Amino acid sequence: MLKTRESRGLSALSRVQEIESCNCGDAARRAFLRDAGAFRRFQTPAMKGDPEAVHQTRIAITRMRSAALFFSPFINEQTWSVLDKEFGWINSALGKARDCDVVIELSRRKRYRHWATSSLSGFEQARDKAYRKLGRKLNSARYGRLVAKLEAEVRGGTLFHEHDNTSTPSAEKFSRQRLRQWRSAILKQARHLQSLEQKPLHHLRIRCKQYCYMVAILQRLGIRMSRDDLSFAHTARRTKRDLGALRDLRRLRKAADDHPRGYQKRKRQLINHAAHLFVDE
Repeated sequence: MLKTRESRGLSALSRVQEIESCNCGDAARRAFLRDAGAFRRFQTPAMKGDPEAVHQTRIAITRMRSAALFFSPFINEQTWSVLDKEFGWINSALGKARDCDVVIELSRRKRYRHWATSSLSGFEQARDKAYRKLGRKLNSARYGRLVAKLEAEVRGGTLFHEHDNTSTPSAEKFSRQRLRQWRSAILKQARHLQSLEQKPLHHLRIRCKQYCYMVAILQRLGIRMSRDDLSFAHTARRTKRDLGALRDLRRLRKAADDHPRGYQKRKRQLINHAAHLFVDE
């Protein structure tokens, strides 16, 4: 038993030392690893019209974009710009399909069911069209090249800069500084949340989403974070949820070319609730 405990302790100590000495380029590569596989894993289900596969592929793209932004000093900008352009190409089709799924889901809720009855068939036709276009893109040679390029870069291409550990901060030290910068930027914008127009609200939602994703990624990598980092992630997650619900409501209004019942009231509730989250921050 004593031997087992000692071996466990040495193993834990080894992991801590590995994390503390991990350079940022390696951390960025490891952050990409899990999500790079989503392009193959969800390709066939998405082509068959699976809403969850579409959603998970979009999440993978956002997580990789978040990691690239977070670790930007250690990312080859030229290589990344090529990949990110292709991400934008496939994400546009994924986004249209996802928008249609969200509109149909909302229109079937009790609150909007009666109001949306006459529009539902149009929503479904728009969804079918969006999925046909997505399927063509997912089945294209261009998508195949994107997947192959991404996998090659994550395995050992030129996407990530490898720095000498003695010349750059550890991934843990860099991450603490970066999270603090992101937190300050979110708080600065959130102070005026109730007066923000649609576009700045969208940017705030994306910033909150990126913060949440990076906290989760860093935890998965075993990088330690402060209590403030974790506490703020909870605030950012709830803000992302409220502003996401507001965006979905606007999607429904736009798709139907009409205001759902209680639209303005619900809009104010979501904005006020999101603003209240930052009162004590």
